Amino acid sequence: MDMSMELSLCETPAKRHCSADRGTDSLQHLLDSHLPSQQLYNEICSLQQRLASHAQQQTTNGESHMEQVPPTSTLPAFFESALSGRTHSETLLKPEDCVQRLIDLTKEEKEHSDASSPRLLTKEQRIRLGVVKSLLKGFKERQPHKWLDVISHLTKEYFPLEVMRELHVDDILPLQSFFDSALRDRGRCSQLTEEMVGLCCSEKDVPTCHKILSAVCSHLVKTGFPEKKPEDTLLRKVCVGILDGVTRGLLDSQVSDREVLLHTDLVGVNADVSHVCFKKFCTHTISLIMSHRSNMKVSEALKRQTEWKSGKVADNLKTLYKQLLVPFESSEVVELLRRILEKQEVNWQMLLSFLATFLVCFPSAATDIQDHVTRLMTDSLENADMENTIIAFLFARQSCVEGAHVFPTYPQWFQQVFGDGSQSPAGSKKAFTFLIKFLTDLVPFEPADVLKVHILRPPFIPAKCRDLWTDYTLLAKTRLADLKVPLEETNASIYSDQGNSSAQGAPGLQDVEKAIAGFESSGKLPTNVMEASIFRKPYFVGKFLPALLQPRHLPDVADSRMKFIEALKKAGKIPSSLVTKYEEACRKETRQLLEGVFEVEEDDGVEEMMMEPLEQLQHRLKQLADAVVSASTKARVAELVSVVSEKIEGVVGTSKDGAECSERECMVDLCQPDLISSHIQVVDEVLNSVCLILHSLKDASRQSWLHQLVRMLSQHYSLLPAFLVRLVALFRNQQRTLSAHHVKGAAAFMFHLGNNSSLFPLLFIRQHRSKGKLPITLLSCFLSSLLVGTAQQMTVAHQFLAAYLKVAFLCESEKSWASEQNMILPSQLIVMFCILSWRLIPETQPSLPITSQQQLWQHLTREMHSTKYETDGRGTEDAALALYASEKFQELLKTQRPTLEDWVDFELGVVPAQDCLSPLQRHTYQFSMMSHFCSAVSSGKLDPSQCKNVNTDLHQCCSVLMKKLAMALSRFQTESGRCPGCQQTAHSDITETRVNQEAASGLLSLLAKLVQNFPSTDDGNSSGRADTLWLVQQVFSLNAPSADSPPTCLPQALLRVVLCCPAYLLFTNSMSDGGNQTLVKDTVRFMEKFLVMHASEGGVLALDVICHLLQGYVTAAEQCSERSMMKGFEDHPLIVLSTLVHLSSVRVLVPSLFVNASSWNTLPPLLDVFDRFFQEGTLSVRQTSCDSFSLAAAVLAVIKHRGLMCDTERRKDMVRQLDHSQPKVVAILCELLLVSLSDAQSCCHHSPNGVKTSQLWLSEIWRQFPHLIPCAGDGRSEFASFRHSLLPADSLPFVEVAILRCMGQLAPETIAAEKGVVEMGVCLFSRLCQRFEDTHSSQQMKDVGVLLELSRTVVSLVRLAPLSLLQCVDGDTIKQCGLEMLAVYHQRMKART
Repeated sequence: MDMSMELSLCETPAKRHCSADRGTDSLQHLLDSHLPSQQLYNEICSLQQRLASHAQQQTTNGESHMEQVPPTSTLPAFFESALSGRTHSETLLKPEDCVQRLIDLTKEEKEHSDASSPRLLTKEQRIRLGVVKSLLKGFKERQPHKWLDVISHLTKEYFPLEVMRELHVDDILPLQSFFDSALRDRGRCSQLTEEMVGLCCSEKDVPTCHKILSAVCSHLVKTGFPEKKPEDTLLRKVCVGILDGVTRGLLDSQVSDREVLLHTDLVGVNADVSHVCFKKFCTHTISLIMSHRSNMKVSEALKRQTEWKSGKVADNLKTLYKQLLVPFESSEVVELLRRILEKQEVNWQMLLSFLATFLVCFPSAATDIQDHVTRLMTDSLENADMENTIIAFLFARQSCVEGAHVFPTYPQWFQQVFGDGSQSPAGSKKAFTFLIKFLTDLVPFEPADVLKVHILRPPFIPAKCRDLWTDYTLLAKTRLADLKVPLEETNASIYSDQGNSSAQGAPGLQDVEKAIAGFESSGKLPTNVMEASIFRKPYFVGKFLPALLQPRHLPDVADSRMKFIEALKKAGKIPSSLVTKYEEACRKETRQLLEGVFEVEEDDGVEEMMMEPLEQLQHRLKQLADAVVSASTKARVAELVSVVSEKIEGVVGTSKDGAECSERECMVDLCQPDLISSHIQVVDEVLNSVCLILHSLKDASRQSWLHQLVRMLSQHYSLLPAFLVRLVALFRNQQRTLSAHHVKGAAAFMFHLGNNSSLFPLLFIRQHRSKGKLPITLLSCFLSSLLVGTAQQMTVAHQFLAAYLKVAFLCESEKSWASEQNMILPSQLIVMFCILSWRLIPETQPSLPITSQQQLWQHLTREMHSTKYETDGRGTEDAALALYASEKFQELLKTQRPTLEDWVDFELGVVPAQDCLSPLQRHTYQFSMMSHFCSAVSSGKLDPSQCKNVNTDLHQCCSVLMKKLAMALSRFQTESGRCPGCQQTAHSDITETRVNQEAASGLLSLLAKLVQNFPSTDDGNSSGRADTLWLVQQVFSLNAPSADSPPTCLPQALLRVVLCCPAYLLFTNSMSDGGNQTLVKDTVRFMEKFLVMHASEGGVLALDVICHLLQGYVTAAEQCSERSMMKGFEDHPLIVLSTLVHLSSVRVLVPSLFVNASSWNTLPPLLDVFDRFFQEGTLSVRQTSCDSFSLAAAVLAVIKHRGLMCDTERRKDMVRQLDHSQPKVVAILCELLLVSLSDAQSCCHHSPNGVKTSQLWLSEIWRQFPHLIPCAGDGRSEFASFRHSLLPADSLPFVEVAILRCMGQLAPETIAAEKGVVEMGVCLFSRLCQRFEDTHSSQQMKDVGVLLELSRTVVSLVRLAPLSLLQCVDGDTIKQCGLEMLAVYHQRMKART
């Protein structure tokens, strides 16, 4: 060929404009050259290739002039102009030659293509095909009457699908014509089927494959599944057979390994296929798939159902299922499955995996499946239809396996269907008998968890069927024993206590890690593991070994785990068969890792293959977020939730075995949580995703996705402790870093957790275990742990509660929580939000004027309804105010309004220095709130509008406030360790409100001011009793012993509260009321029953206590009409003794006591007399008007102050003078000294110097006057009544110890001869021995050292006593005093004879 005909690639742009004309001229030159037809054809093809190459180069250089270079599609225009009037045109357009050229083209394609790859044309072949098409088009236009001959020639041959599509598109050979003639040959049908499967699986030139298959499949579907009955049924069957072959080929070609083109997708998106045709095609294809290779037994299907969840179905197969489901409604799918199961054998794997995909794709699928299963179960059990019973159970169990976010768990479903006798399909004896027969047949194939469900959640048992059920349970328990699975969960850890095991995640994982660490450090098998393999074999075999032998890629060099497994194998602790299976599973894991076999989504398979498990979870959560934000269908969201569940399982290793989570226990230690790091990572990812999704959503009412997500998380029940600990930690420790969307996300998540609480395990907080095994809800635990002491803490907590209530109100229409409102909106939440609103938003305070409050609420309520709770755009405070004013919240307040107790508890936890209120604001707020509660207390919880004209009851409010303050102060002393008696019972509990000391002090001041406003009992407006002291009554009521005995520091807290109240309340209830003898008796009772026990030392009240009493006495005495009413108080030994001991301070602190002439004025001179007596040694009290007890009390007061300043001689002289002047005073002084010593024996806070002083003076008195010793031991003596007035009841037994100890200070020979001394000593010691053996005695009475010391004193007396006095001792009493004393006594008595 002449080279001048070629187009130069170096032409200038100006010359390119005439390229088309030159192409036409070149073609005409070829036609004029009279070349043979084949050579002419080849030259034309070469010319076309050069034109195409030239155009491609121009495009590469950025100079696109495609309009000037004719592509293949424009070639007929060249022929039209070039062939007109040419003589060679007939030769070139000869149809036989064109057909032959197509055949030659096909042969070339077959030679160049791989046998396993689809038959696609090369670039050069497509140019040749374009030339042939142009020739055929030219022939059709020039000789249309001969076109049927061309079609006849074409239909005799089989061309590749790409060639057939090109001929069809250019209207040369319609596919219909080709199928009518060519597809009646079975060989061609098989060839076409194989080629279509190859195109579907091709990885090369996917767009071309898509175009080819779309055209071919659409035509096959329209022909094979016409809307009306076809005339040519044979052709229809051929088309259906080809499509069936493609479907089978895809199912058999392991298409899950890579992305493929699915013929169902190509048909579904084609507009040429009508909805009716496509629906018929999908119906037929589903039926075909369900019956494909139907050779699986039911027993195998039962075991493998967990493998066919939607999240584990191969991605391409799942896509195929979803495309086939497109034209159907949910009910139609269920009906289709029913017909399929009635007419044909099925492949259970295909059927159940299809069911799982259907379940997550249709929102109403769960309901339709449940209804179908119930109907099927009822009919099959009543008619003893085994086949339908199997189908019903397989359907139900497969649905249950999918997860609680789409279908009830198996325990819930089994109990729901068979638990209620009125609705159970097995409610009759006949049906129940068949059910038990069916379940019995399944026992050898049932998973252990299913058997446990049947046993632990038994069905309704009709009359006379109990034996059948008993036989089944025995068989099921036997099977569990064979499987070495305990009926009750055995999760007790090897290395930790059982209570914490449920918080450790997958059973055995942590034990495995610790065991490997121990083996690595010591080189020996840990003792814990060896003991568990012997004594706890169910746990070792069922939990520890599966956790240890999880398949993994084994390293080339043996690591610690491999060495540990080998050591266990050599020790005979792992069966060889189990090791073999483990090694095979590890090799399979390695092969998968090398071959890249992963189940991933279509669009990100390669990317996800390279990710770590946690990264895969992050990736899937992001997909879920995108789907939710973009308002994807519910089916897509449910599908992604299932995939997220699988990814969580991959991270934490939890096993979703269908066991009932709500029957498990979950122990959480909030103070010292021991969580697995992978659990924390998963929890953080989930919470972050929830917060981001909610932040991105414009419509806050869209909560269904979160409901599904939380229900799915119930399968991973081991994550519950991590969720709780993480949320608590965020709101306690990281409040400053929390943004608004974090708070809202946590609130929404917490709501849905509470909404689905029945799916989660029972929650126990470790500190609460000692208080009784009572479960606590997650919301209640979280609310109890919220800190609300500072302004920032209050704000964050208020935002959380407002967001929670908003979500609750938005989801109120859901059936899921309508019946459990008290759990989802507990009183604790309503109360906390209300109190926080009162503090942070003054407009909500009930003390606001009723008219203003109602007007404000009406305005906000209207605005709330208009925005449907969409208050995000407004300020946080305004949003909370609108929520508080809403009708729904006000309706809740009618039954759950905060009580005074709730309010005081909250105020006690406030930190005043960091409060949101200034001191003045807080003072005003607390007074206004107390006025509100005083008005509402008569009905407990009143609406603010109902508090008008309600009689106040200040007494009851102050009683509540006093009780709360006393308990709070006692708890504060316990937590701070200030009470030694409470140190053993003190414990840290994060869920208990901390008491702030400053807040308690502020409320004490509030109480002190409130009680001053008590009305008089005389005017009838007071609820207090006129014959009882209100303050004394409160103390006795709070300090009364109960089953839940108060801590030992409670009396001290009560005493502090009493001392903060006005002093006159210990004598009268109101300033306007005068005292009377009845009230004074109450005061004396208070002193003897409470103050003596908790505020005195050796019969002497503490200084602040006696001053408080005397101040109250002075105030009350001024109101008394007769001074004699106060006589019982004035003459009480406790008051006289305490006043004299503290007289110097009392004269300063209570000067008004000595203003008027009274008996109190005689005390200072009396004390001065004895003070001079101690200094100068001369006593002169013969003319005093004081009674003997006052004199003795004055002596004791001086002894306490100056006792150690006297030497022995001075002490002797003073005792003689005192006895000479006032004999009774000495005897009373002995009693007072004994009281001081007895109290010192029972308490630890007495000073050693004080005890020593009292012992010295008492010993000196007894040394000079030994006849007083028997009187001291006789509790019925004249002056023994003083000890009952001055000592608490539990200190009275220590009088005997004090007596014997003081007797030990004396020489035994000097007192043994005194009448009654020996007899008294033996009697007292025998009582002490009895108390020592008494289990109810105090610990001080069980001091062996003290008992031995006193024993020596009494033995000395027995040994030295005259026989005449020793005979007076009772022999039985001696026997109770020990062997040593009995031996001495017998020795002395024998010596007498």
